[in-house]
Amino acid sequence: MESQKLYVAWVMLFVVSIPLAFDLVPPNGLYGFRIASTLANPETWRRGNIFAGWAFMAAAVIGGAITHFFPEVTETWGSLLLVGIVFVAVAASFVYVKLIS
Repeated sequence: MESQKLYVAWVMLFVVSIPLAFDLVPPNGLYGFRIASTLANPETWRRGNIFAGWAFMAAAVIGGAITHFFPEVTETWGSLLLVGIVFVAVAASFVYVKLIS
């Protein structure tokens, strides 16, 4: 994957995470960290989405830094890097929601 496309993906991930991190997204059926436990409880929704927002923002910053400082990794493993870092953020969010619910 080209570095430029990967930068766009990191920026998009960061931007869509901002409303979650700052608790601007009420429970809904379209946008947010939507799993059974977050949809069932407004407080779990709030806390889970705040955590997920910050986790995705951190993933975007870490991914952007790797893309910038290690371009050879990006050229070889760009798509896997994107999927892997997002997977870690999603997994962390699942674990967090499991712990608070």
